[in-house]
Amino acid sequence: MQTVSNWVHIKSQGEIAISNFFEQQKKLLRANILKKSDEIDDWHNGIIRLIQEHVAKQKATLQNEYEQQKGRLNAKYRDFMDTLFVYEENHNSKQIEQLIKQCSTLKFELSMFEYPNRNIPFIQLTTTQQSTETKKVEHNTNQAKDDLSQITSRDNR
Repeated sequence: MQTVSNWVHIKSQGEIAISNFFEQQKKLLRANILKKSDEIDDWHNGIIRLIQEHVAKQKATLQNEYEQQKGRLNAKYRDFMDTLFVYEENHNSKQIEQLIKQCSTLKFELSMFEYPNRNIPFIQLTTTQQSTETKKVEHNTNQAKDDLSQITSRDNR
């Protein structure tokens, strides 16, 4: 028959302090990840908003250009029809043929697209390890500069 121990471990003050510290750190990490995640979402939403605004402007420009070209097309059509009626009244078949040929040379197009490069500030997480390594390299670089400066100043004496 097995016996169950009723032994209760009593935590020392040190154990309680360390446990509390690590629990607090877990809470801080959790709060930090939520904050960082919100920052990433804010960046994402900002970039999407900028793109949507750009799209809206480009579509408005396209629509405006379409309306202008359509107006030019209609005006040119009226001009050609007026000219055609004059030629038909005069029974001038050669002029009519030339007018029809002129029609085939006309082009009414919308502008071309360009794709200029734009810098998009991408968000990137630098891990704690990467940050520490960068700081070490910067420290070593600065230390080397200081050492070189001291050597140079001694040589100049």
